[in-house]
Amino acid sequence: MPGQQASPTVRMLELATRLRALRMRAGLGIDAVAGELMCSASKVSRLETGNRPASPRDVRDLCRLYDVPDTEFHELMELARQAKETAWWQQESGLTKESSTYIGLERNARAILSSHNLAVTGLLQTPDYARALLSKVRVDGTFGSDEIERRVRVRQLRQDLLDGSEAPHIHVVLDESVLVRPVGSASVMARQVEFLALAAKKPNVRIQVIPFSAGAHPGLDGRFVVLELASTAVPDVVYIEGLLGELFLDRPADVARYKDIFDYLSTRVALDDDASQAFLLESRTFWASRIVE
Repeated sequence: MPGQQASPTVRMLELATRLRALRMRAGLGIDAVAGELMCSASKVSRLETGNRPASPRDVRDLCRLYDVPDTEFHELMELARQAKETAWWQQESGLTKESSTYIGLERNARAILSSHNLAVTGLLQTPDYARALLSKVRVDGTFGSDEIERRVRVRQLRQDLLDGSEAPHIHVVLDESVLVRPVGSASVMARQVEFLALAAKKPNVRIQVIPFSAGAHPGLDGRFVVLELASTAVPDVVYIEGLLGELFLDRPADVARYKDIFDYLSTRVALDDDASQAFLLESRTFWASRIVE
């Protein structure tokens, strides 16, 4: 969380950003650095983008090449050590590299802004809703029961972000279709919507609903999450997940575009907080009335 020690993921990205800045300050190109270190240019590039963690030896060699002062050298070596630590989500063998990276960034976000038009965001899913969703999302067969339970457990562990004095600001915009589409039984949906209504009462959580009456809107193009990170050394990130995989965007222009879209959805399309809460409670009543005892 923002007030706690940054995750290994964020430390790795911070180290990568600082290594690139040092190279630029030294006036060296990637090929020149690769030649001096007798490695490939692609390795240097991956170190500077965080696609490959920098080992203490890498940091030592680069600092010597860039003539880094002792104080800064020791800071970078400590970053390299912290980046090599293993967090709980990195011990989950079934997680993709992208999913692990996302959780690492999420853990150090000061704000999480997300728009969803297909299903409840994973951070706010109940266990039963998550099980019902995961059992249906693959056309090549469902996940095995062990894999489903592992993914459900990870989603539940992530929910500690909802509470605490240092919890990030969580702002979610949901299309009405998310509340209407049955995922599991009526009782599963009733409990899920009730969970959303209760979460929205937390001081750091805001949930808005876009009703069908709003018509077409930019959020229909797809779900996305904007992670505003607590570390000023790491740029904010947009996370997009789809059938073709997971994508991270960190170019300032791209992040600004998605922030503008989110602001448009929350201020000009979605219901306000009170109306959204009333909508959630009405939806909960709708599903509760269809529970078959």
